[in-house]
Amino acid sequence: MGMGFRVLGPVEAIADGTVVPTDGERPRVVLAGLLTHPGQRVSVAQLTRWLWDDDGPRNARAAIQTYVSRLRRALGTADVLRTEQGGYRLAVADDAVDLTRFRAAAARGWAAADRGEHADAVAAFDAALAEWSGEPLSNVESEVLRRDVVTALREEALAVREARADALLALGQSRRLVAELTELGARHPMRERVHEQLMVALYREGRQADALAVFDRVRAALDDELGLVPGPGLRAVRQSVITADPALDRSAGPEPVVPRQLPADVSGFTARDRELAQLRALVPPATDTAVALLEGAAGVGRSALAVHFAHQVAGEFPDGQLFLELAGFGPVAPADPGVLLTRLLRAIGVAGEEVPGVLDDRAALWRSRTAGRRFLVVLDDARDSAQVRPLLPGPGCLVLVTSRRRLGGLITRHGARPVTLRPFGERDGGALLGGLLTGAVALPGTAAWRRALELCAGLPLAIRILGERVNRQAGRSLEKVVAEFDEDTGLRGFTLDDGEESDLGALFAYSYAALPGPAARLFRLLGLHPIGGISVRSAAALAAVDPPEARRLLHQLAVAHLAEQRRPDRWDLHDLLRDYAAGLVAADEEAEAATTRLLDWYAACAVNAFDASRPYLAPEGADGPAVEHFAGTDESAEWVLAEQANLVQAIAKAYETGLDRQAWQIARPMAHVFLMCGECELFIETHRTGLAAAVRSGDRVGEAWMRNGLGLALRCTGDLEPALAEFEAALAAWRELSSVDGESICLFNLATAYTALDRHEEALRAAYQSLELAPRSGNPISVAAANGVLGDILVNVGRPAEALVHAERALAICEEEQATWEIGEARHGHGRALLGLGRHAEAACSLDAAVQIAREVGSSALECGALCDLTRAHVLLGNTGRARELRAELDALVARNPVVAVDYGRHFEQLAAVEAAG
Repeated sequence: MGMGFRVLGPVEAIADGTVVPTDGERPRVVLAGLLTHPGQRVSVAQLTRWLWDDDGPRNARAAIQTYVSRLRRALGTADVLRTEQGGYRLAVADDAVDLTRFRAAAARGWAAADRGEHADAVAAFDAALAEWSGEPLSNVESEVLRRDVVTALREEALAVREARADALLALGQSRRLVAELTELGARHPMRERVHEQLMVALYREGRQADALAVFDRVRAALDDELGLVPGPGLRAVRQSVITADPALDRSAGPEPVVPRQLPADVSGFTARDRELAQLRALVPPATDTAVALLEGAAGVGRSALAVHFAHQVAGEFPDGQLFLELAGFGPVAPADPGVLLTRLLRAIGVAGEEVPGVLDDRAALWRSRTAGRRFLVVLDDARDSAQVRPLLPGPGCLVLVTSRRRLGGLITRHGARPVTLRPFGERDGGALLGGLLTGAVALPGTAAWRRALELCAGLPLAIRILGERVNRQAGRSLEKVVAEFDEDTGLRGFTLDDGEESDLGALFAYSYAALPGPAARLFRLLGLHPIGGISVRSAAALAAVDPPEARRLLHQLAVAHLAEQRRPDRWDLHDLLRDYAAGLVAADEEAEAATTRLLDWYAACAVNAFDASRPYLAPEGADGPAVEHFAGTDESAEWVLAEQANLVQAIAKAYETGLDRQAWQIARPMAHVFLMCGECELFIETHRTGLAAAVRSGDRVGEAWMRNGLGLALRCTGDLEPALAEFEAALAAWRELSSVDGESICLFNLATAYTALDRHEEALRAAYQSLELAPRSGNPISVAAANGVLGDILVNVGRPAEALVHAERALAICEEEQATWEIGEARHGHGRALLGLGRHAEAACSLDAAVQIAREVGSSALECGALCDLTRAHVLLGNTGRARELRAELDALVARNPVVAVDYGRHFEQLAAVEAAG
């Protein structure tokens, strides 16, 4: 959308639908003067007169240049406002200014009237008058300019109204004119032409006495105000009324049929302000046809919005409002376009014998009879673009199409503007529910209230059904109805047993029935998918198709509004659709095999994620047509975070179905991510389930991994003794399996647990054992980790010089391996060793680097520890201002995620001691 301007009301410049501030009153006077003289050069002298009433300052030209510059800056372009010799000119397209559009439409109206095409004339005059939004120049502070142009503009508008009334009289539409001319005559009591037209209209409506009374009022007003008598035109009309002159009855024929087919507006219509604004912006001028496509899932309120908006704008479509039910989705076949066209033509007055037999000819006649007229057409529940295309009228009309599908052909070929309806959020859903419930059945914000909205998944129809179930209940208790739904009622509760319009499951069934077979199969199987979002690859695994085919099928579901794409590779089903899909798949013989395929896929992806997060271990590797592969730690962590909700549910499902290997394999890569993010409760939950699965199947490798991870999680929450027990049990398993890698990793985890328990000798012994084993694994990062843990323990026991040696070894290895997160951990240990040696400035540099890496990789745990020690370094350096800033950042981090501080109790104690001393 480009730049547009208004003067027939407040003077405004509009860019991309937004009013542009004109930077002061005087620049607005300049803009108004240029707009009311479109395409003309306006001299500096004229602008001076408008700005200062012939009494301009000596530097008027310079001041005007300043106002012009401010205008250009406000408009964002110098091309629109051009400097010409001795003045300025506004260079915009004719259709960019409401005044030029008004005059162009009025000219079309007069031309049509001259040709005797009175219907076209009325349409053109209506388009002209629609450009007026109030008193011209109403916000312009220039009496001179208003005196020069406003009276003339009012006269132009009045002339158009009179010409329009003549055209309507010629069409025989006197009934609709009486009220308009009565109001116009009251505003212009001396305007004799208006009163002549009013007298004719009243006479044609059989109101001869009222017509003569109009003459008497005008005669009295002229005499009292001006001492004049009515002119010859008004006197001639009076005489014709008195004598019942047949000439007064001449018209173009019977008043045309004006259909008013809109259903009753929806009671208690709520919200949808954004969508209503989108529709309002589409109301077309007389020369265009606008098509709005209201699309969305069953029960989301498409028809309600269409009818509600149609009632709002019905007055702008005086030739009629038509409503057709296209029955695109239901128990019977979709309505035939040929039959629908016949109904449309008959509704606007076309006799049955005039309706052509051929579909294309009917469509052509429909377009011809509606061209240049103002019809509002609502086409409800369209199946596809082919059903709608023949029903599109000629220019000047607005068409509202509702559909459960996104009709791409209608958008691309006919310029339909999609208005997508999504389920209500909590605020709008609560407003609708509150308006439906009669009596004090529940208070907003209560648990029952929130659960009711959650059950309805934001669908207005579901909210209305639930509200009616409460209202018709003897005790009228929202809590009781919610409890009934929670007793496994689910989707079955969303029916009022009063036909399909109040049965949400039936509406879903019709949408599902319209799907092609492969898309219908995938929709069923999605009832098995966890609720954390569907990816192309997880859908491919579930349906045993390749990823391109899965993407195509997901797009088909999105077009049918049976799935929603909220992110580039994430599709979702709202809870009620998921419930419907689960009901379908429960009876599907493929359900068990599909569940296994999906859990196998999650397990294979999890193996690869674990490999990527532990590049220093021998890769296990997993492959398959849709299995995810990861380039490194960051990619694997991103996948785990994106799939977190799905992974948690997949672990539980794998354990429930006896797929024990898959359960612990899916849990394993979550340890690394949960440890970084401080998600210790989920960490514990997933690893306990994985551990139970491994123990049940006697899988010692799985048991060792799960116990090691569970120990980390428990240490993270401060449960040190249980953590120690898990590490010791894991160590026994690794030694039984003769795994050098596992034993080394478990030993330095044991060392950290012993340290937290102040069992320093045992901590050092475990750390030295880990360091001794690590080189035998052949994994450099394992060696680095063992050095890092030993260095941290040596700092804690007061041996910082030895700690620095190990910290530097760890840092060198991690930097050589380019392992980002591990570099951050090594930097942290290096900074702590330097702090212990009193080399505070060097320590601050290393710790600051650790903080930046932690934030880069999203590790809340590392950030907490490094921030704590960096704050201590700045306190010791005497940088109190910087220390206060860092302490505030640390406090905010802990407030957001309190659990991250548990593992750094000693660090906080050291910081507190330094702060107290400082």
